Amino acid sequence: MKGFFLMLFFMTATLFSPLGAQQKEDIVKALMAGKAEVLCANMSSNCELILPSGTWNSGSACNRLSAFLQANPVKRFSLMHQGESDQTAFVVANLQAGQSEYRVYALIRLDGNRSCLEQLRIESN
Repeated sequence: MKGFFLMLFFMTATLFSPLGAQQKEDIVKALMAGKAEVLCANMSSNCELILPSGTWNSGSACNRLSAFLQANPVKRFSLMHQGESDQTAFVVANLQAGQSEYRVYALIRLDGNRSCLEQLRIESN
């Protein structure tokens, strides 16, 4: 009986998890590795990309992110903060890419039953 309640607890916790933990983890790993294709695959339809060179929405965001990461290969990524609420999660990190240091802010939102990158901000430090 104790095993049944323990199993029920873990199933309920998994079902009502506010964000798809695996997708959030995939987004963080893609940021760490500088994999633009994975980040683009996880962007929401209205994702806002903010880079030191400007701001882009949806359509051109993937191309701009790919160009930025190609010109500035990731050397070091250190996660500073992360957190979750009901429908959103955030990640704050330091990024050394190319010859520069950046601060990364990522906002991840639950969209239907999958987590999507809602905003990605990469600012010069």
